[in-house]
Amino acid sequence: MELPNRSKPPSVAAAPKFVSKRIHADKLKQLQAKTKLPNTKYAAYSDDEIDARFVEGKSDSSVITSYVAIDAIPSKLYEYSIAYADIPMSSSTPSGAATFREITQASQKRLIFRALGELNGNYVLLWSLTELSSTSVIDLSYVKQGGSTLTVPSVSFTLQSTYDFAGVGEDGSRALNKKIAGLPTDKRNPMRIITALNALFGQHVKNAVGDDALVQVGTNKFYVPGRYTDIGGINVLRGYFSSVRPGSVQALLDINPTHAAFFPPSLVSDFLRQAKVAPLNAYGDPEKYLCGRTVRITYERPVDKDNPNRNAEEFRRKTIASFGLPPDKQTFVVGDKTYTVKQWFEEQGARDISNELGCVNVGLKPRPILIAGKPQPSKVGELWIPAQFLELEPHQPFTKKLSEAHMAEMHKIALRHPGANHASLVEEGLPVMGLRGSTTGEKLKNDLGIVTGKGLLQVPIKKLITPVPTYQSEQKEPAAKVHYASWNLSRKQFIGARGPTNGVLKVLDLRRNTPQNLVPREADNLGEELRLCLQTLGMKSYKSVAVHAPKTGMPNMLPDQQFVTNQREIYVEWLRHILPDFAPGDTATTLPIILVFLDSNNAHFYGFLKTIMETKLGVATICAVKEKVKAAKLIQYWANVALKFNIKAGGVNHTLMQGTSSCFSRLVDSSTMVMGADLAHNDGIKPSVAALVGTIGTDFTTMLGSARLQPAREEIINAADMRAMATERIRAYHKQMGMLPRRLLYYRDGVDQGRYKEVNDEAIEIDKAYIAYKKAMKQPDMRAPAKLSITVIVVGKRHNTRFFAPDDEATYPADEKSKIPPPVSKEGSPLNGNVSPGFVVETGITQPPGQKAIFALSDFFLQSHCALAGTARSAHYVVIRNDPNLSLNILQDLSHAFCYSYARATKGVSYCAPAYYADRLCDRVNKYLRTWCDANNGAVSAWEKNDEEIEMSVEDGEKAFKKRIRDEVQKHEGWTKKREGRPGPWVPKMDEVMFWL
Repeated sequence: MELPNRSKPPSVAAAPKFVSKRIHADKLKQLQAKTKLPNTKYAAYSDDEIDARFVEGKSDSSVITSYVAIDAIPSKLYEYSIAYADIPMSSSTPSGAATFREITQASQKRLIFRALGELNGNYVLLWSLTELSSTSVIDLSYVKQGGSTLTVPSVSFTLQSTYDFAGVGEDGSRALNKKIAGLPTDKRNPMRIITALNALFGQHVKNAVGDDALVQVGTNKFYVPGRYTDIGGINVLRGYFSSVRPGSVQALLDINPTHAAFFPPSLVSDFLRQAKVAPLNAYGDPEKYLCGRTVRITYERPVDKDNPNRNAEEFRRKTIASFGLPPDKQTFVVGDKTYTVKQWFEEQGARDISNELGCVNVGLKPRPILIAGKPQPSKVGELWIPAQFLELEPHQPFTKKLSEAHMAEMHKIALRHPGANHASLVEEGLPVMGLRGSTTGEKLKNDLGIVTGKGLLQVPIKKLITPVPTYQSEQKEPAAKVHYASWNLSRKQFIGARGPTNGVLKVLDLRRNTPQNLVPREADNLGEELRLCLQTLGMKSYKSVAVHAPKTGMPNMLPDQQFVTNQREIYVEWLRHILPDFAPGDTATTLPIILVFLDSNNAHFYGFLKTIMETKLGVATICAVKEKVKAAKLIQYWANVALKFNIKAGGVNHTLMQGTSSCFSRLVDSSTMVMGADLAHNDGIKPSVAALVGTIGTDFTTMLGSARLQPAREEIINAADMRAMATERIRAYHKQMGMLPRRLLYYRDGVDQGRYKEVNDEAIEIDKAYIAYKKAMKQPDMRAPAKLSITVIVVGKRHNTRFFAPDDEATYPADEKSKIPPPVSKEGSPLNGNVSPGFVVETGITQPPGQKAIFALSDFFLQSHCALAGTARSAHYVVIRNDPNLSLNILQDLSHAFCYSYARATKGVSYCAPAYYADRLCDRVNKYLRTWCDANNGAVSAWEKNDEEIEMSVEDGEKAFKKRIRDEVQKHEGWTKKREGRPGPWVPKMDEVMFWL
C-alpha cells in the first residue's frame, strides 16, 4: 500500500519537516491576468481578409459565416484500429502460474497511447497520411498515473479503411466533400471520415500552439486556460469548437466560440465545503461526482532508492477512487500495526489536520471479494490522504447537468453581441487554431497537406416573404403589422376565442405577506385587469373574478429552496380540499383554468404544482410571479397571459396569411398532417422523455400530444412507443377531420448527422401505425392511400454555425428596453448586431446538389427570429426524406410560417412550432418525472445494476440497466395509476388541449 514512508515509524520522536504547497490556483490567476478577450463596440466587425468567393460578381444580400474553406487536403488517409495485449502480472507465490490482466479502462489506454508518441488519433483508432511501416510495437513501457512503470507486451494496429481523396478531374477538397455529404448508409459513414479529419486538425492545433496553450476536450473543442470565470464553485472556460463539414462546392471547416464548465483547481477540502452551500449544493453529494477526478498531492513525500522521483509533478497526480471516514477514524494497516490517517500524518510532521471531512482514497477502488462465502470490500491498494492535502487538477470538465443558477451565470458569460464574437473568431480563434498566420498556415500544409482559406466565408442569402398573423378585429384590421419578426395585439381579437360557461376567472394567490417582502398588489385588482384584457381579446365569457388565498402562510418556496416531504403533503391535501369547490370545471370533461400568483420562479415548486394540478387534479394553471405583476401598467404582460388562457381553453389565437391565401393552403389541399417529435434527457440513469405532437385540423396552430418514458440517454424513439404515439395522433386527427391524412410532414427535433437513418426509421413506424389504424377502421376511408407520403425534416438547434452582419445596413435597431449596452453603428447609433430576420442560407455552406438518391440530403439555415441580445442561432433544417418531392422553396416557406404559428407568442420564434411544441411537452413530462423522483428518492438512490446486468458486456449491461429502470418507473403506481393506454400521465380532460404551453 503506497503511503508516505510506509515503513514502521522510528521510535525517536524527532519531528520531521512537513511541507504542503498548492500551485494550480495561483498559476491560473496569473494566466488570467495575461489573457485579453478580443472585443469591439461595433455591431458589424470589420475584417480585411473576408473570403468572398461565393458572392463575387453577385448583387445579392449576404452574410459572413463561421466557416473557413478547405482548399487542399492529403490524397489518402489510412485508418487503423488499436489493440492492446494483456499485461502479465507476477504471481503472489514463487511457484504460482503467471496471470494476465486485460486493459479495459479508457484512462489506461490513453496513457499507453500517449507513450506511443505524437500520433494522430485516440486510444481506439489511429489515422495516418501514409501506411504504417510497422503494425505493432513490442514491449511498450508507459508511466501509470501513480508514477510507477508498466510494460505492455504489444500494441498492434489493424488497417480498417483507406480513404482516397484524389478526385478524378477535380481537386481533393471537392472529392472529400462528396464523401462527407449525404445520409450515412450501411456502406458509407460520412461521420467516420469527419471524425478522422477532426482528429488531424486537433493534432495540428496542439503542434502549432503547444499543449499548454489550449485545453483540449474531445477531438474538436479547445479552451483558452486563462479565459475562465468563477460562477460559484465552478469555472467557465471560453474556447473554440471546430469541425469539418460538407459544403455546396467543397469541404469546409466550421469554427465557433464555445463555453464549458470545469472543476476549479481548489483543494478538495475547500470544494467539499463549498458544495454544502448554494449554488453548488444543487448537485447532491459531491463525493459521488468527485470520484474519478484527478488530484495533485500537495505535500512533499519522503523519497527512497525505490522512489527517488516521487515528488516530480507527473508522479503527484492521482485519481480519486472513493471517500472514507474522517482522519481520526479512517484506519489502515502497516505490517502488524493499525494507524489512523491523522496519527500517521502527524508522525510525518503534519499539523492542524481537520476531522471535518472524510479522507480521500487515491489508490485502488475497493473491490468485492468473497470472505467466508460472503462478498466483502477488499482494502488492498487503498491510499488514504486527508482532503486538505489534495488539490484538483485544473481543466477537468464538470460533467453534471448545470443547475438553473449556474446555467444563468454561464448564459451571461456567453451572451456577447455578434460583432464581439466575430472579433474573437478573427483575432483569437483563427490564430489559436493554427489557421491564420504565415507560420501556422505553412505548418498545416507541411504537416498534413491541408490548405485553408485565410478568412471567414461570405455567402449569399435569400429573403423570404413574411407571414402575416391574422386575427378577428372590430375595426376591420385583422392583419397584424410585423416589425422585425414581432407584432402586438392592439385592436385585435383571437380568431377562435374560448372561455368558461360559468363566466368566472379563478385566481389562486400563493404569495406571502411578510416583512421581508413588499406588500403585493391585491389579487382581486390584478384579476380584474386580466379579465378586462381577456374580454378585449374576444374572450367575452369572463364576467367576474374569484380569488382564493390561504388564510395562514403556506410554505411557498424561495428561489434557492427545495421541498421537503411534509411540505408536499401539506400542499397536496390543501389543493385537494379547495379545488373541488373553487375550480370544479363546468362538466366532468371541461378543463378548469386558474391564474396562480407565486412569490418566485422556484423550479421545484413550479414543477410540483404543475404535476399535482395536471396529473392528479385535472386543473390547468398559468403562473404569474410576484416580481412580474408589481408594475403599474401590465397591458402587454396580461396580453401574453391571455394567449395561454385561450390555448388551454382549446381556442385558436391567430392564423397566418400570405395575400388572400393561408400560408398552409398547400397542406390543406393535400390533406397533410403535421407532426413534431423530440427527446429530452435527465441526469444519470433517470429515464428520458419522448414526445410526439400532431395537428388535428386546418389551422395548423393547434397540435395535441403524446408522451412516453424512454431508457436514459436514448436518442431515437423506440419502435413500439413511436407506433403507439403515432396511433394516438392519427386517431385524434381522424376524430376531428372525419378522414385520414394523405400525407405526413414530420419535423424531428435535435438529432446529429450520424442518426439520420434512424430518424427515417421513426417515420417508417409512423407509417406502420397509419396502415394498422386504417386496417382496423370499421368504416374504411376509401380515399386514403395505401401508405402515407412522408417528408422528414430534422431541425437542428445545437449546431455551431453562426452568421454575422457584413455591414450596418444588414442589422437592425437595438431594443430600447435592453439592460445590456448594445453595440453601435460606425456613426454611433445603437444596433442589435444580428442580421435582420427572415432570410435563408441555401448555398455555400449547405449540402452539395446532385447527390445520389439513395443517400441524398438537402438542407437550409433559416433565421426566423430576432435575438434580443447575444448572437442569434439560426435553425438548421435537413430534409432526409421527401416522397414525392416537395420543393425546397415550399419547405422553406412552410417552415418559416410555422415559426410564426407558435400559439403563445406574438413574434417569430427560433424554430418551427411542431418541433417546439414537442420540446415543450417533453419539458412538462420531465417536470412530472423529477417530482416523482423527489417523492421516491429512496427508490431512486437504490438504483444499481443487478448481478445479471453486471455479468453482461459493458454495453449490453448498461442498455439492460437503463431499460429496467424505465420499466420500473412506468409500472410504479404513482406514475401509471389509471393511465394505461393513455397519451400521457396527465388526466383525460387534458387530452384535447395544449395544456403544456
